[in-house]
Amino acid sequence: MYNIIWVLLTLLLYVSRVIDSMSSDRIKVLKSILAKERLLGGRDKRGKLHENDPNTGFDCCPTVLERISPLGGLSRDGKLLQLYRDTNTVQKFYEKSCAPDYSYAPCRFINQTVYESRCVQQFTYMYAIVKDFNVTQPFRVDYIKVKSGCTCKVLRERAMDL
Repeated sequence: MYNIIWVLLTLLLYVSRVIDSMSSDRIKVLKSILAKERLLGGRDKRGKLHENDPNTGFDCCPTVLERISPLGGLSRDGKLLQLYRDTNTVQKFYEKSCAPDYSYAPCRFINQTVYESRCVQQFTYMYAIVKDFNVTQPFRVDYIKVKSGCTCKVLRERAMDL
């Protein structure tokens, strides 16, 4: 009798630890998405600043191109999504972000005494194998939001003092 109780208690303890570890991973993904950060399973070390390309000229808002492996993301409807991943399959995307010093900074080559401008992050949606966050359902193909560039937005003409 004591052996059965001991086995049941051990099994219960094991199951509770597995559930706790699963929920802590999901909490990490959720917090990173809500904080507008990316909880990444990996980030390519070859992040490259695309500032002066001789073929295309100079950018008003320089960008950084990185290959990322996110654990989660946002759908077109703003829902939280969990990306499919296993030991043999990792989904990777190329993400083009505003360079660190240029996010929401005034655009280069725009006369700031005449126009007010800002570098603004652009996004696109890419196909991924996902499921809704924290829901037990099968994976499906859907869109996730990915950074796709940095553009100069001219907000308004500044009033000139006479």
